[in-house]
Amino acid sequence: MKGIDSVLEHNDIAIVKKLKANKYANNSMGRDGEYIKAIRHKLRAIATQLFEKYNVEYGKFQIATSSGNPLSRGGVVNRPWATLYKGSDRKQYAAQITIGIDADAGCLDVGFYFGKASSHDIVGREKIRYEKIQEVIAQKIVNNIRANTEISCRYNSLGDLGFIYSSDHKSVTSDQWLTDAFINPKQCQIYAQIYPDREDKVINFSTIDYFVSQIIFLMKCIDSSKVLLPPLTPEQWAKKAELLALIGYEGELFVLKKEKEKVKSLGFNESHVKHMSLISDSYGYDIASVNNKKEEIYIEVKTTTRLKSDPEAQKFFLSNNEYQFFSSNKDRYKLVRVFGIRSAKPEMIEVDMSSISITPNGYVVSI
Repeated sequence: MKGIDSVLEHNDIAIVKKLKANKYANNSMGRDGEYIKAIRHKLRAIATQLFEKYNVEYGKFQIATSSGNPLSRGGVVNRPWATLYKGSDRKQYAAQITIGIDADAGCLDVGFYFGKASSHDIVGREKIRYEKIQEVIAQKIVNNIRANTEISCRYNSLGDLGFIYSSDHKSVTSDQWLTDAFINPKQCQIYAQIYPDREDKVINFSTIDYFVSQIIFLMKCIDSSKVLLPPLTPEQWAKKAELLALIGYEGELFVLKKEKEKVKSLGFNESHVKHMSLISDSYGYDIASVNNKKEEIYIEVKTTTRLKSDPEAQKFFLSNNEYQFFSSNKDRYKLVRVFGIRSAKPEMIEVDMSSISITPNGYVVSI
């Protein structure tokens, strides 16, 4: 382990992916099991740090990690994970904040779950009792989201921060997730996929903590019907701004690549495509390019991690500077919306500026 701020390395995820490709006989990994043991230790260390940070205001939590034989019944490596849970003495029927390695995607999943698996040693009436506990937990959370404006705002903003609302292994809208979680919580999760930094190849604890800080308010919703959420720390707000900026940057790179391909297909040099927002954010647009007549055009990019099917993805902000630039350059201006930038298949559309609805929001104050 590299220390408190560099807790999970790219190599850890690569090792799990490599071992998962194997099929082990005799229910034993041999020496390979030591790799999984070391990674489990790292995940538990992360969970312990999170426990120490959040247990007073959002707990009381219990910690659990993947343990025992890491192999499935078919001889394949199960994914390593660690969790903070509450609401039930059985983690499989509790609310969870879980971190786990997704070897196939090459990332760390961080999110909220209603348990991750069934408990094979619970049957009959005891199982029914625990399933009822799980249903009550889910209903308290859903009811608090629907009744509390602050909680509702936090919940609905998760989709803009890189989180995926998932039901029955499918991405759904935030509204659909509430409906499904109320009826069948076991199938519902909200999670984000965190990838190692491109330069130092690690996932820092500060990054993991940021995503946990955005989702952990759901654990508070179990406690009562009147929930007061603790504020984010200045460090968490700073991390939020940093990651939102990174999402916007990734969308600009996506459009930049498409523009270069277009310009090249028109027989023009790629040098006509310029990433202007890297020079300054005062231009009123993000990318300069050319049309089929080799006339300069101006492209403003608005990016979201939400999918195109999500109604919340249809709304976004234009600054006054951006709108004024559009008003002065309507014939050569393009507004592009990028959806699902961190999904497997991001999409982009050119917004029809003649059909949009604009609501003024905000004032400039001079003193």
